[in-house]
Amino acid sequence: MKKEVKYYGIAIAGVYVNSINCNKITGKNIKGKVSYNPETKTLTLNNAIIDGNIGFYGVVDITITPVGENIMAGYIESVSGTKTINGTGSLKASYIDCYDKTLIENCTIEIVADTVGYEWGTHGPDSKLTIKNANLSSEAFEVAIGSFKDIELIGCEIVEPANAQIIDNEFDGEKGKYICDGDGNIAKKVVIKKSATTIDYGITIANVKVTSDNCNNITGVGITGSVSYNHETKTLTLDNATINGNISFGTTPNIIEDITITLVGENTVIGYINPVSDTKTINGTGSLKVEYINNWHEKNSIIEDCTIEIVAGEGYWALYGEGDNSKLTIRSANLSSEGMVAIGSFKDIELVDCEIVEPVNAQIIDNEFEGIAGKFICNEDGTIAKKVVIKKLSGLNDIAQTNNINIYPNPARNKVTIEGKGEIVITNSLGQVVKEIKDNNTYRTLN
Repeated sequence: MKKEVKYYGIAIAGVYVNSINCNKITGKNIKGKVSYNPETKTLTLNNAIIDGNIGFYGVVDITITPVGENIMAGYIESVSGTKTINGTGSLKASYIDCYDKTLIENCTIEIVADTVGYEWGTHGPDSKLTIKNANLSSEAFEVAIGSFKDIELIGCEIVEPANAQIIDNEFDGEKGKYICDGDGNIAKKVVIKKSATTIDYGITIANVKVTSDNCNNITGVGITGSVSYNHETKTLTLDNATINGNISFGTTPNIIEDITITLVGENTVIGYINPVSDTKTINGTGSLKVEYINNWHEKNSIIEDCTIEIVAGEGYWALYGEGDNSKLTIRSANLSSEGMVAIGSFKDIELVDCEIVEPVNAQIIDNEFEGIAGKFICNEDGTIAKKVVIKKLSGLNDIAQTNNINIYPNPARNKVTIEGKGEIVITNSLGQVVKEIKDNNTYRTLN
């Protein structure tokens, strides 16, 4: 029975890539190693010499990975979606046509359109070009790099022409972003070099180090969703992210001093979050599910506004600190923590605008577990709780509206007035009654 041949919409120097030849693409105008993986849509050029063009027909998204030194006596056509050229090697071509999105990353690219009479070197009408941690030289008769909707440089800089600008311009009726010289003229030659200095920020996410090169879009095998880091504000943002691994902040004694983790949407860390040396704040409008949170070296640990679910594995503490040093503050947040110890070994535990709903009649008291002392959240009988659920309190305005009473001023520093009829019961964050007023119209109290 004849084997069915599947074509992938790629032609290399006139040779069409199919399910028969994809592992070893050969032809009279192809030397070196050329292969294609249809599952990952990755075309690998390994010390290849191609006397012709690389064309894509109906292909959506493609990755071209150069290994070693590769030379093309032709051009690379556009694809729909994203065309990514990355790898450790280099590629020399006569022209690159771009459509939708093009990413040139890590590799070295040389475009020599001027030697074959092309007006354009790197051309992308209404598309975005991103050059990330890469070296790129592009030279043409008229336009080195232009006609893009956007041009973004990450971890690299333009070294030629001097004082180059990425600005709106027009050539041959095509408007868009062009790389121009200091006078605003469209550059015929552009040289972009990878920045010499890469800053390591001391953060590791699922074994990916966060640096000045990748901080705006932290990606890796164990990372899905959007993860980014702002070094100026020391804010790590998780936006509907799933992280299959740990989030670590340096190593002793060089632990990061402060960090803010901001949650957007639903986030999952299949691992743990390590400590910093001063204050770690977890906040935002989103949620986070994590195996455990280590606050051992921290002076302050703050969980604010967000929703956290901690489910520690067997034999693990869920949320813990350093008894004689660290303070845990939970403010206007929802927290569920379950483990061998749910929440413990802190110098102090403070609840602000939230309350413990499980265990019933919980206590925040001094205790000790396996020789580690400090404040623990405990059951009513004083034993350390294995599961703690903390819920955000409704605001005073909500309470007042629901119960037909008036509370002012709100917020208050040391005096509050409560107006209303019937019974009013005031409790603390542990649910304990501190004041009970019956059948009064107005009650005034000091802090």
